[in-house]
Amino acid sequence: MNTKYIILPVLSLMLVSACSDESDGGPEATRSGEIGELVLANGNILVFVDQDPSDGVDIMLIEIAATPEPGGAIEEMKAAGATPAELWLSASGQVVPRALEEAHVNERAEAPHVFTLPEHLRETDDDEFRAFAYGGAWGDYDGYCNGSFASDWDAWAGTADASSSGTVGYGATVDLYMDDATDAWVGVCNNTPWDTDVTFSKMSLFRDISGNPTWSNLLCSAAPSASWCLSIGVQVGKGMHFWSGTTYDFKAQAAWSAGVAHDTKLRVRSE
Repeated sequence: MNTKYIILPVLSLMLVSACSDESDGGPEATRSGEIGELVLANGNILVFVDQDPSDGVDIMLIEIAATPEPGGAIEEMKAAGATPAELWLSASGQVVPRALEEAHVNERAEAPHVFTLPEHLRETDDDEFRAFAYGGAWGDYDGYCNGSFASDWDAWAGTADASSSGTVGYGATVDLYMDDATDAWVGVCNNTPWDTDVTFSKMSLFRDISGNPTWSNLLCSAAPSASWCLSIGVQVGKGMHFWSGTTYDFKAQAAWSAGVAHDTKLRVRSE
């Protein structure tokens, strides 16, 4: 990744002064879409993305919930009135990527707002845990999608605005729409009967970039390592929380492009 990093004092988070102290010499490195990805101590995956690297800085965040527990890093950021740059530093203690620093300065002219995440929402450096927790699945037992998925999802994301169920596979999809939102919670459960041949569901989220509409796929295409939403196994649910600094109309989708056609449950909430 070619993202240019700015070294900042970790405890004081002097993002504003770091911007003014930077050398004016030489061209800036070209930004890629994905800025960085953190695996948190509770197994959540937190992805930072520059929505339009070619023109300005517009940050979006994706948090994939390893388990259906309420709260998350994005919710902590919002409650504290913090920026994605401040979230990055609180979660990881790493130097702040340039795109996040630029977005922070654009949004906040005053002194940085330092806040502290709970320990379970901070990055882990345990490689064995990362491999175990990556893309955490909910359920994975007979009857989960019809039994516990809805209550688990509502406990994690809040009561669903909309729910749907239908057949996916060979081009068929299940879609739900969210209008004028900055936050979107999406959950998919693969309702293939237990002990049948393995087949998968996919969870995707699209934003309308023109109003016509023109649907731009945010997931799974936003991050190179997005296998967590590409292959949701039998009687497994997964959920993600998307946040953007810009308001969009969204389309959530459960799909599968090949394999056995099967029933999938889709739930969404937005604000």
